[in-house]
Amino acid sequence: MESLEVIALAALAAVLFLSNGLFRRRRRRAPRDKVRAPRSRRESGRRRPARTISGKAYVTDGDGIRVSGQEIRIAGIDAPEWDQPARHGDGRWFAHGKQVKSALIRKIGGRRVRVEVEEYDRFGRAIGVVTCDGCDIGEWLVREGHAIAAYSERYRHVEREARRARRGMWAHARNIDPRAWRHRRARGV
Repeated sequence: MESLEVIALAALAAVLFLSNGLFRRRRRRAPRDKVRAPRSRRESGRRRPARTISGKAYVTDGDGIRVSGQEIRIAGIDAPEWDQPARHGDGRWFAHGKQVKSALIRKIGGRRVRVEVEEYDRFGRAIGVVTCDGCDIGEWLVREGHAIAAYSERYRHVEREARRARRGMWAHARNIDPRAWRHRRARGV
């Protein structure tokens, strides 16, 4: 009788094991920092035309917005981080990134924008040129001295103009390149 009980328990365990899906092979996932671009982007070796995203802009930081549920990084620029400090000519320090985000909110917050997606970053965010009422927002940020031209030559001439005119960050007594700020924070300095 005991052997029947053992067989019945083994059969019950096998049924539970199979019914819970524990027998399925685990799918291998991409590492968290290497999120793949949408399938249509990587299906062929050919470069596909830029995807366009349109909708209301919700500003997330000085160089990032959310449009139609998609996180967007503005191409060709880098803006100060939220807590990145800068110093006025009078010696007073302030949160430069907060000031930049506020300026971007005033410019496009809640307004309809168009994004020409150029690529996707490792976090799955779209990187593209953002326009609002015909104005290139990346160029506007650099021209006003709210961001630096980075990662391409696209806005270098505009940055030189902003530096000469001492607009935005170029008028501060002390400001820090956003890339250097992130690097220092990552090292714990």
